[in-house]
Amino acid sequence: MQALFDAKDLARGGITGEDRRGNHTFFPITTLSAGAVAAEGREYVSAEEVASAAASAKRRAKQQGAGLVVLAQGLAAQPQPRTEAL
Repeated sequence: MQALFDAKDLARGGITGEDRRGNHTFFPITTLSAGAVAAEGREYVSAEEVASAAASAKRRAKQQGAGLVVLAQGLAAQPQPRTEAL
């Protein structure tokens, strides 16, 4: 992706141009972050637990600037205790 920008734009962290409304705007260099969880060997009891673990992996990817983080077995956040209404 960096090959698409000149050194000056890379140093500034983006480019300037017109947005859809014709306003002069600064556009940051595009990044991509993804998080994934390895569910093999781990029992998730709900879709919410899987989504929460994936969101945690994505947060780590963004924080580390790694682009991709895969949380393997044992590294994902432990499931929260379930509470049931009486």
